[in-house]
This record gives sequence, C-alpha cells and structure tokens, in this order.
Amino acid sequence: MTLWILFSQFACDNACHTATKAIPALEMVDPSWGAEPVDCETDHPDPDATDGCIYKELRCNTVLEGTTRGGKNHFGDDFYQKGFCTPQRNNYENSPEAIYQLRIKPNTQVDLRLDSNCADLDLVTMRWEESRCPTVKHAPNLHSGCEMNTKADGGTLRLTTVDNPETHLIVVDGKQGAYGNFRLTVNCKTYR
Repeated sequence: MTLWILFSQFACDNACHTATKAIPALEMVDPSWGAEPVDCETDHPDPDATDGCIYKELRCNTVLEGTTRGGKNHFGDDFYQKGFCTPQRNNYENSPEAIYQLRIKPNTQVDLRLDSNCADLDLVTMRWEESRCPTVKHAPNLHSGCEMNTKADGGTLRLTTVDNPETHLIVVDGKQGAYGNFRLTVNCKTYR
C-alpha cells in the first residue's frame, strides 16, 4: 500500500518504468508504467491537418507514435472550460496539438491510453462530426461529449457507444506550451 501511495502521488518519469520491472504489480496503478518509455529523440512528421483540423483518422486496436511538435494551436483554456472538458486552467494557449478523428461503431467500448514521458501532454476526446475544428463558440454544446485527462505523463479515457455510431476528435495537447513525442493506444471491444 505504501508504494502505491508513493508512486500515485508524484509524476513518475522513467523511475516508474524501472520500478515496474522489479515490481510488476505496479502496472495496476498505471498501465503506462509497464510499457516501454516513449523515445523522445525520434523525429515524427509534424501533425499538419490533412482534412480541416484533423491530422489522421485513428482505427481501433492500433498503437500510434507521434508528436505535437509543429502542430497548430486550436484549443485553449477558454475552449476546454466552456466545453466542460476540465475545470482547471493549464495554459493550453501556446501548446501545439495533434488532432485525430475516431469513428466508433454502435455498442463499442474504446479505451484510449496516452504515454507521454517526453512532455506534459494531456488526452482529450470530444464528440464532433465535422472535419473543421470546433471553436470557443461551439464549446458549450460539447458539454455532454468532452472528456479530458490532465494527469502528468499521459493518461487514459474510456468512451462507450450504445445504439448509434459516434465520431470523436482525439486531441493530444500540452500544458504551459509543452510539446513532444507520445504514444497513443486505441483498444476497442464490444460494449454490450
């Protein structure tokens, strides 16, 4: 119990990855600790939008390595707060983003995991059918479909659909102007 409290209270860089190799049960605290750290030196293409504000379309049961370096900045604290994504302000105004689109079939559970030991990046998902980016004026309409995990070194989010398909923007964004490499894992299974 003491180790869990110690590791869960602090941002954990590579120390948690090393500790998890010695104590595999720590992976239950954070699944990212059991994964290999993201290579911070690899050069990935800039996440330039190819369709509106979307860089790439994601598929279920894939792992994507990318970067936010060179991305545009579409969202900031005002957007995230007006969209009820997060109550806190983390100075997202100057951080480039990598923006993806995920089309989800009905009756599907999607587990997203962001590993970002290279920079303090956050995972955001919002229901959005269009290829153009939502703006601050659209944000209040996202209140039922915006989720954000602001945990350091990445985080997880779970999406579920019921009777209808849904389209989501999956955003990797940084606090305080942060940018860097990350790994995004998309796992899908039948929900019911």
